[in-house]
Amino acid sequence: MSFISLFRFFLTWWGVFLLGALDSSALFFAPFGTDAVLVYLCARNRSLFWLYPLLTTAGSVVGAAMTYAMGAKIGDAGLSRLVAERRLERLRRRVKEIGAFALGLAAALPPPFPLTAFVLTSGALKAAVPSARIEYVEGAGHALFVDQADRFNALLENFIGSLTASGR
Repeated sequence: MSFISLFRFFLTWWGVFLLGALDSSALFFAPFGTDAVLVYLCARNRSLFWLYPLLTTAGSVVGAAMTYAMGAKIGDAGLSRLVAERRLERLRRRVKEIGAFALGLAAALPPPFPLTAFVLTSGALKAAVPSARIEYVEGAGHALFVDQADRFNALLENFIGSLTASGR
């Protein structure tokens, strides 16, 4: 397969899913690659502007899950072969202290934060999300904390209350 054929593949709906998966995995690194492809695809086919970000996100979740599973498979001992000891110790401490919250925070940080290394480490150290839950809010946009601030605050207070009640 030539480079041009491969490049064209990433400009399809399957390609943007695969690019999202690869970008969130330990196998591939393309800074701003998904952003550029999304802009191009949305501009090229405006009627499907809503589909491409969803496919990229779904691919990204699959890629991150594969990276987490890879970390869980290699375990703590395998990490020392992949990550420098000083950095590994710092990641271990962070994951142990604040676990899944640290993973979520890392995902929100802009590049060049090494999210893949953090996801791999979280998998190896078995960082769990025991209290996690998903809340569906009808009519919410991207910024629930702005669009429906009262609803967001009530959900957040309820969640924090459940953590303190369970002793976490």
